[in-house]
Amino acid sequence: MHRDDRDTIAQRALTGATRPGSGNKLRGDSTVYTLSRQRELDVLRVLLQEHRCRYRTQLRLLDEPQSRQRPGTIDRSTLAAATWRRLDDIEHALHALEGGRYGVCTGCVSDIPIDHLARHPAANRCPVCSSARPPAPVEHRLGG
Repeated sequence: MHRDDRDTIAQRALTGATRPGSGNKLRGDSTVYTLSRQRELDVLRVLLQEHRCRYRTQLRLLDEPQSRQRPGTIDRSTLAAATWRRLDDIEHALHALEGGRYGVCTGCVSDIPIDHLARHPAANRCPVCSSARPPAPVEHRLGG
């Protein structure tokens, strides 16, 4: 897929142009939505692969010997640990994409909006489920 196509689809995704309920007509055809969503997921696949490549490069650079750490900089091991976590999230997202589960909320099992996935490509929960608080413990709800 050409970069211009990715940019166009990513822009449409960020504006919610193909999301049901976004005010845009989909001609009442779920097939149009399905095909459009699949194209947008294909773009997100490329984005995930680019993120994976970037994190792998960052880890290689962090692994290179350094004479000494400069004052005021983040510890390399802390940065490497955070990068490993992000890389792991990206790998899980790519695995879910291959298995046809990418873009489906693990909380409510609905489609995660493309605009949310464009901003958070490794997301596995929709914005509603992500922001929902876990239920309070029974003791707290009963006033005990």
